[in-house]
Amino acid sequence: MSSLNLLEYKVRVVLLFSQIFNELARHLRDTEHIWSGGGGLLEAEDMLEQAIRAPRPAYFYMRERQLEAIRRRVQLVARVYQMLPHGELPAGVFEELAEDVKMPRCTGRAENRLAELEKQFKSMPLPSTREEFEIRAELLQITEERKVYFSVAKREKRPVGQDA
Repeated sequence: MSSLNLLEYKVRVVLLFSQIFNELARHLRDTEHIWSGGGGLLEAEDMLEQAIRAPRPAYFYMRERQLEAIRRRVQLVARVYQMLPHGELPAGVFEELAEDVKMPRCTGRAENRLAELEKQFKSMPLPSTREEFEIRAELLQITEERKVYFSVAKREKRPVGQDA
């Protein structure tokens, strides 16, 4: 496998991750939205399996660990069956992540927004119904799963402004 092929795999995986994050954001904003074809999950898995067979697959192992975290988030987002204003907050983080994943360096924007989101969740009044409690619990768990994704990304990507 040539380095050009590795680059093509890398670009395709990043674009698929971005697509997945945009689909998750869209579902949080519109629970009626139907996500057809797994939104790139299966294709990302196939791409990673092929790329890992290549020489120097370390980058793709990192992406494979991130894909596992993404799968857990997809399952959590699928459980959000009712729209709440609280879903807008994590949807915005997913959209930023959809852009940040394409960057060669770690910008920290989505991670900073995630920290703000956690503060906002803590300052919100308690849920008034069991349904609201369950949905907010799922949204909070989605936030926790993103920390796993960020921890993997931070080990691979250097922060913006940091030289090689």
